[in-house]
Amino acid sequence: MSENKKFIEQQVDMLSVRGSERVELLHRLSTNDLLKLKEEGHKVSTVFTSAQGKIVDWVIALSTGDELLLKLSPGRANDLSNWINQFIIMEDVQIENVTAQWASYVVDGAFELEKMGISQSGDGQEIWPFDEGFCIRGDTSYSSRHEVFMKRNFADAWKDKLQAAGYIEAGESFLEESRIRAGVPSPHFEFDEEINPLELRLKEQVISWTKGCYIGQEVISRLDSYDKLARILIGFECGEKIPEDKSMRLRKDGKSLGRVTSRHILADGSTIGLAIVKRAEAKPGPVELSGDFGTLEVNLCDRPFWS
Repeated sequence: MSENKKFIEQQVDMLSVRGSERVELLHRLSTNDLLKLKEEGHKVSTVFTSAQGKIVDWVIALSTGDELLLKLSPGRANDLSNWINQFIIMEDVQIENVTAQWASYVVDGAFELEKMGISQSGDGQEIWPFDEGFCIRGDTSYSSRHEVFMKRNFADAWKDKLQAAGYIEAGESFLEESRIRAGVPSPHFEFDEEINPLELRLKEQVISWTKGCYIGQEVISRLDSYDKLARILIGFECGEKIPEDKSMRLRKDGKSLGRVTSRHILADGSTIGLAIVKRAEAKPGPVELSGDFGTLEVNLCDRPFWS
């Protein structure tokens, strides 16, 4: 077995969106252009934002037959369903929380779809269906990643199939470590509170600048057009273990730069993490991290998600 071939179950919420006007409605509400979802087999990363331009949730919208499936952040299905429903007036759109029906595995390493019984037929296909579910390619910030979704009663069978193919079940910390190394923002840490998608470097991944209006579009466009973004996501590394300390802040020349949002202790005792800092200072180099524990030197660094 190869240590580079790993899998782990991921926790996600899922919404099913049906009705003849499902694509048009979600296109009008979210940041990205969803019109290609009128055809089966496509996926689009998009964000639903409030009128103030703050993230409601970052989702992957998938066109699977006569419905759209929305892959959401864990625990957000009911909130997002209620948020979307407030904009349905006369439209032919129905939303259902189908989280309990689905399970999903993240698979890292070489993944030969055909050998796993997944067909790759179809030009431009972004969703590969199989009898029990479907597979998509993971975010390109990760070196090699696929996400496999199956009806929940097939989860154990797929676990056995992955192990038989030489994949090792990863420990609980695997997803968090790989996420931070990639620089991908988390709903538990980077957007657990109100924040603009531009601050999380989501500009290239989820925002269409040509599609027209959506909820929050005016605020987001103004921030971008007038170059008003004050803070932004950045990675950091430290050769020592950084303890849990809500008081800690990043500083340079005695001035506060921003706050740590995510941290992960590696096996060798060093620490990697993500932080929201003043945009003007969001560039690689040494800064101080101070808190009740004292002061440590950390190095700000870029991550694949935005570089």
